[in-house]
Amino acid sequence: MPVFEQKYYKMTIKNTKKYQIFLPFQIILCCLPLHIAAQGDASVNFDKIKEKHVSRTIKERGLVTLPQLHDLQPTVNDCDDNNNDNSYYDHIKVYSVNQSIQDTWKTYTKLDIKDLWSGKKIVRYGFVYRTGSRKILYPEQEYQAIEIGLKVFFNVHLLGFLNLVTALEVIDISEEEHSITFSYIEGGNTMGTQKIVLEVSGTTTLIKHITKYRSVKPWRLRDKHLYPFFHTKSIDEIHQNALGSKLTSATKTNKTNETSETHETKTSKTRTKTNEASAN
Repeated sequence: MPVFEQKYYKMTIKNTKKYQIFLPFQIILCCLPLHIAAQGDASVNFDKIKEKHVSRTIKERGLVTLPQLHDLQPTVNDCDDNNNDNSYYDHIKVYSVNQSIQDTWKTYTKLDIKDLWSGKKIVRYGFVYRTGSRKILYPEQEYQAIEIGLKVFFNVHLLGFLNLVTALEVIDISEEEHSITFSYIEGGNTMGTQKIVLEVSGTTTLIKHITKYRSVKPWRLRDKHLYPFFHTKSIDEIHQNALGSKLTSATKTNKTNETSETHETKTSKTRTKTNEASAN
Protein backbone atom coordinates (compact mmCIF):
# COMPACT_ATOMS: atom_id res chain seq x y z
CA MET A 1 0.00 0.00 0.00
CA PRO A 2 1.46 3.42 -0.92
CA VAL A 3 2.62 5.63 1.96
CA PHE A 4 0.01 8.34 1.42
CA GLU A 5 -2.76 5.72 1.36
CA GLN A 6 -1.47 4.22 4.61
CA LYS A 7 -1.49 7.67 6.28
CA TYR A 8 -5.01 8.37 5.03
CA TYR A 9 -6.17 4.95 6.22
CA LYS A 10 -4.75 5.52 9.72
CA MET A 11 -6.27 8.98 9.92
CA THR A 12 -9.65 7.62 8.86
CA ILE A 13 -9.57 4.92 11.53
CA LYS A 14 -8.50 7.47 14.13
CA ASN A 15 -11.29 9.88 13.18
CA THR A 16 -13.82 7.06 13.10
CA LYS A 17 -12.90 5.98 16.63
CA LYS A 18 -13.17 9.58 17.80
CA TYR A 19 -16.57 9.85 16.14
CA GLN A 20 -17.66 6.58 17.78
CA ILE A 21 -16.72 7.95 21.17
CA PHE A 22 -18.84 11.09 20.71
CA LEU A 23 -21.67 9.40 18.79
CA PRO A 24 -23.79 8.43 21.85
CA PHE A 25 -23.58 12.00 23.18
CA GLN A 26 -24.58 13.41 19.81
CA ILE A 27 -27.59 11.11 19.68
CA ILE A 28 -28.65 12.18 23.17
CA LEU A 29 -28.25 15.86 22.32
CA CYS A 30 -30.24 15.46 19.11
CA CYS A 31 -33.08 13.61 20.82
CA LEU A 32 -33.18 15.79 23.94
CA PRO A 33 -35.19 18.66 22.41
CA LEU A 34 -37.68 16.18 20.97
CA HIS A 35 -38.05 14.49 24.33
CA ILE A 36 -38.57 17.81 26.09
CA ALA A 37 -41.17 18.83 23.48
CA ALA A 38 -42.99 15.53 23.88
CA GLN A 39 -43.14 16.03 27.65
CA GLY A 40 -44.41 19.59 27.18
CA ASP A 41 -47.19 18.48 24.84
CA ALA A 42 -48.25 15.78 27.32
CA SER A 43 -48.71 18.19 30.21
CA VAL A 44 -51.65 20.49 30.84
CA ASN A 45 -50.60 24.13 30.49
CA PHE A 46 -52.61 25.68 33.31
CA ASP A 47 -51.47 29.19 32.36
CA LYS A 48 -53.50 28.89 29.15
CA ILE A 49 -56.74 28.02 30.96
CA LYS A 50 -58.37 31.40 31.54
CA GLU A 51 -61.15 30.13 33.80
CA LYS A 52 -59.20 29.82 37.06
CA HIS A 53 -61.83 27.74 38.85
CA VAL A 54 -61.47 25.08 36.14
CA SER A 55 -57.68 25.32 36.27
CA ARG A 56 -57.56 25.00 40.05
CA THR A 57 -60.04 22.11 40.21
CA ILE A 58 -58.27 20.12 37.50
CA LYS A 59 -54.94 20.63 39.25
CA GLU A 60 -56.34 19.70 42.68
CA ARG A 61 -57.65 16.43 41.28
CA GLY A 62 -54.23 15.56 39.92
CA LEU A 63 -55.23 15.80 36.26
CA VAL A 64 -51.96 17.32 35.09
CA THR A 65 -51.21 15.30 31.95
CA LEU A 66 -53.09 14.57 28.73
CA PRO A 67 -53.12 10.79 29.33
CA GLN A 68 -54.93 11.42 32.62
CA LEU A 69 -57.56 13.50 30.83
CA HIS A 70 -57.80 10.81 28.18
CA ASP A 71 -58.50 8.12 30.79
CA LEU A 72 -61.49 9.96 32.26
CA GLN A 73 -64.60 7.94 31.48
CA PRO A 74 -68.21 9.07 30.88
CA THR A 75 -70.67 8.06 33.59
CA VAL A 76 -72.96 6.71 30.85
CA ASN A 77 -71.74 4.89 27.75
CA ASP A 78 -75.02 3.55 26.39
CA CYS A 79 -77.85 6.05 25.92
CA ASP A 80 -80.46 3.28 25.93
CA ASP A 81 -79.34 2.03 29.34
CA ASN A 82 -79.61 5.56 30.68
CA ASN A 83 -83.10 6.01 29.22
CA ASN A 84 -84.35 2.76 30.77
CA ASP A 85 -82.91 3.37 34.22
CA ASN A 86 -85.64 4.60 36.56
CA SER A 87 -83.14 5.73 39.19
CA TYR A 88 -82.45 8.90 37.15
CA TYR A 89 -84.42 12.11 37.44
CA ASP A 90 -85.79 13.74 34.28
CA HIS A 91 -85.50 17.41 33.38
CA ILE A 92 -86.79 18.76 30.06
CA LYS A 93 -86.57 22.29 28.76
CA VAL A 94 -88.00 23.18 25.34
CA TYR A 95 -87.03 26.17 23.19
CA SER A 96 -88.19 27.25 19.75
CA VAL A 97 -86.67 29.18 16.88
CA ASN A 98 -88.28 30.51 13.73
CA GLN A 99 -85.96 28.83 11.22
CA SER A 100 -85.58 25.47 9.47
CA ILE A 101 -84.38 22.39 11.28
CA GLN A 102 -81.47 22.14 8.81
CA ASP A 103 -80.22 25.63 9.64
CA THR A 104 -80.66 25.01 13.35
CA TRP A 105 -78.81 21.69 13.15
CA LYS A 106 -75.98 23.38 11.30
CA THR A 107 -75.74 25.99 14.03
CA TYR A 108 -75.31 23.42 16.80
CA THR A 109 -72.92 21.15 14.89
CA LYS A 110 -70.74 23.82 13.25
CA LEU A 111 -70.56 26.44 15.98
CA ASP A 112 -67.17 26.77 17.67
CA ILE A 113 -67.42 24.75 20.87
CA LYS A 114 -65.97 27.56 22.99
CA ASP A 115 -68.64 29.97 21.75
CA LEU A 116 -71.35 27.54 22.79
CA TRP A 117 -69.96 27.13 26.31
CA SER A 118 -68.90 30.72 26.93
CA GLY A 119 -71.69 32.64 28.62
CA LYS A 120 -71.79 36.19 29.94
CA LYS A 121 -73.04 35.35 33.42
CA ILE A 122 -73.19 31.65 34.30
CA VAL A 123 -71.36 29.28 31.96
CA ARG A 124 -67.63 29.93 31.74
CA TYR A 125 -65.53 27.96 29.29
CA GLY A 126 -62.37 26.19 30.41
CA PHE A 127 -60.99 24.01 27.61
CA VAL A 128 -61.72 20.90 25.55
CA TYR A 129 -59.87 17.64 25.13
CA ARG A 130 -60.11 15.66 21.88
CA THR A 131 -59.91 11.94 22.59
CA GLY A 132 -59.49 11.12 18.90
CA SER A 133 -56.31 13.12 18.39
CA ARG A 134 -55.31 13.07 22.10
CA LYS A 135 -55.02 16.84 22.02
CA ILE A 136 -56.04 19.62 24.37
CA LEU A 137 -57.46 22.85 22.94
CA TYR A 138 -57.16 26.03 24.97
CA PRO A 139 -59.45 29.07 24.56
CA GLU A 140 -57.10 30.90 22.19
CA GLN A 141 -56.54 27.93 19.91
CA GLU A 142 -58.16 27.00 16.62
CA TYR A 143 -61.82 26.52 15.84
CA GLN A 144 -63.32 23.23 17.01
CA ALA A 145 -66.80 22.01 16.08
CA ILE A 146 -68.58 19.39 18.13
CA GLU A 147 -67.54 15.76 17.63
CA ILE A 148 -67.88 12.40 19.37
CA GLY A 149 -65.29 11.95 22.09
CA LEU A 150 -64.92 15.66 22.77
CA LYS A 151 -64.59 16.43 26.48
CA VAL A 152 -65.71 19.91 27.56
CA PHE A 153 -64.53 21.39 30.86
CA PHE A 154 -66.34 24.49 32.11
CA ASN A 155 -67.45 26.32 35.23
CA VAL A 156 -71.02 27.10 36.25
CA HIS A 157 -70.98 30.36 38.21
CA LEU A 158 -74.07 30.85 40.37
CA LEU A 159 -75.35 33.43 42.85
CA GLY A 160 -72.18 35.46 42.48
CA PHE A 161 -70.08 33.15 44.65
CA LEU A 162 -70.87 29.50 43.88
CA ASN A 163 -68.66 27.77 41.30
CA LEU A 164 -69.40 24.27 40.01
CA VAL A 165 -66.71 22.91 37.70
CA THR A 166 -68.30 20.43 35.30
CA ALA A 167 -67.09 18.12 32.55
CA LEU A 168 -69.16 16.55 29.77
CA GLU A 169 -68.20 14.16 26.98
CA VAL A 170 -69.99 13.94 23.64
CA ILE A 171 -71.03 10.28 23.35
CA ASP A 172 -73.42 10.40 20.39
CA ILE A 173 -74.28 12.60 17.40
CA SER A 174 -77.21 11.49 15.25
CA GLU A 175 -77.71 13.22 11.93
CA GLU A 176 -80.90 11.23 11.39
CA GLU A 177 -82.48 12.17 14.73
CA HIS A 178 -80.89 15.63 14.82
CA SER A 179 -79.60 14.91 18.30
CA ILE A 180 -76.42 15.41 20.31
CA THR A 181 -75.86 13.50 23.55
CA PHE A 182 -73.41 14.41 26.31
CA SER A 183 -72.52 12.33 29.35
CA TYR A 184 -71.30 13.66 32.66
CA ILE A 185 -67.69 12.56 33.22
CA GLU A 186 -66.64 10.53 36.24
CA GLY A 187 -65.19 12.37 39.22
CA GLY A 188 -67.94 14.97 39.48
CA ASN A 189 -71.07 15.21 41.61
CA THR A 190 -73.51 14.18 38.88
CA MET A 191 -74.14 11.09 36.78
CA GLY A 192 -76.28 10.93 33.64
CA THR A 193 -76.73 12.53 30.24
CA GLN A 194 -77.81 15.73 28.53
CA LYS A 195 -79.38 15.39 25.11
CA ILE A 196 -80.21 18.14 22.63
CA VAL A 197 -82.92 17.06 20.15
CA LEU A 198 -84.34 19.13 17.27
CA GLU A 199 -87.91 18.64 16.04
CA VAL A 200 -90.06 20.36 13.41
CA SER A 201 -93.19 22.11 14.67
CA GLY A 202 -95.05 23.90 11.89
CA THR A 203 -92.82 26.69 10.61
CA THR A 204 -90.57 26.61 13.67
CA THR A 205 -87.95 24.25 15.08
CA LEU A 206 -88.19 22.99 18.64
CA ILE A 207 -84.97 22.46 20.60
CA LYS A 208 -85.49 19.97 23.41
CA HIS A 209 -82.83 19.77 26.10
CA ILE A 210 -83.46 16.45 27.86
CA THR A 211 -81.43 15.70 30.97
CA LYS A 212 -81.41 12.44 32.90
CA TYR A 213 -79.41 12.86 36.08
CA ARG A 214 -78.76 11.82 39.65
CA SER A 215 -76.21 12.70 42.30
CA VAL A 216 -73.24 10.36 42.66
CA LYS A 217 -74.06 10.25 46.38
CA PRO A 218 -77.82 10.16 47.12
CA TRP A 219 -78.99 13.70 47.85
CA ARG A 220 -82.72 14.12 47.40
CA LEU A 221 -82.81 17.86 48.14
CA ARG A 222 -80.25 18.56 45.43
CA ASP A 223 -81.81 16.26 42.84
CA LYS A 224 -85.41 17.35 43.41
CA HIS A 225 -84.97 21.09 43.88
CA LEU A 226 -81.47 22.56 43.60
CA TYR A 227 -80.27 20.83 40.43
CA PRO A 228 -83.36 21.61 38.28
CA PHE A 229 -83.28 25.30 39.20
CA PHE A 230 -79.57 25.89 38.54
CA HIS A 231 -79.46 23.53 35.56
CA THR A 232 -82.21 25.53 33.84
CA LYS A 233 -80.22 28.73 34.32
CA SER A 234 -77.10 27.25 32.75
CA ILE A 235 -78.72 25.61 29.72
CA ASP A 236 -80.73 28.80 29.04
CA GLU A 237 -77.43 30.58 28.57
CA ILE A 238 -75.94 27.81 26.40
CA HIS A 239 -78.85 27.89 23.94
CA GLN A 240 -78.81 31.68 24.01
CA ASN A 241 -75.16 31.49 22.96
CA ALA A 242 -76.12 29.28 20.02
CA LEU A 243 -79.17 31.11 18.66
CA GLY A 244 -79.13 34.56 20.22
CA SER A 245 -82.22 36.74 19.94
CA LYS A 246 -83.90 34.26 17.57
CA LEU A 247 -84.43 31.88 20.48
CA THR A 248 -87.72 31.80 22.38
CA SER A 249 -88.64 29.63 25.33
CA ALA A 250 -91.54 27.27 24.68
CA THR A 251 -91.79 25.89 28.20
CA LYS A 252 -89.89 25.92 31.46
CA THR A 253 -91.50 22.89 33.00
CA ASN A 254 -89.48 20.39 34.98
CA LYS A 255 -90.64 16.98 33.80
CA THR A 256 -89.66 15.36 37.08
CA ASN A 257 -92.53 17.17 38.82
CA GLU A 258 -94.94 16.53 35.94
CA THR A 259 -94.20 12.81 35.99
CA SER A 260 -94.71 12.65 39.73
CA GLU A 261 -98.03 14.52 39.57
CA THR A 262 -99.28 12.42 36.67
CA HIS A 263 -98.41 9.24 38.51
CA GLU A 264 -100.21 10.40 41.65
CA THR A 265 -103.29 11.38 39.63
CA LYS A 266 -103.40 8.02 37.88
CA THR A 267 -102.95 6.19 41.19
CA SER A 268 -105.77 8.20 42.76
CA LYS A 269 -108.13 7.45 39.87
CA THR A 270 -107.27 3.76 40.00
CA ARG A 271 -108.01 3.60 43.74
CA THR A 272 -111.33 5.42 43.20
CA LYS A 273 -112.39 2.94 40.51
CA THR A 274 -111.33 0.03 42.70
CA ASN A 275 -113.35 1.33 45.66
CA GLU A 276 -116.41 1.91 43.44
CA ALA A 277 -116.13 -1.62 42.07
CA SER A 278 -115.84 -3.02 45.60
CA ALA A 279 -118.88 -1.04 46.74
CA ASN A 280 -120.95 -2.38 43.83
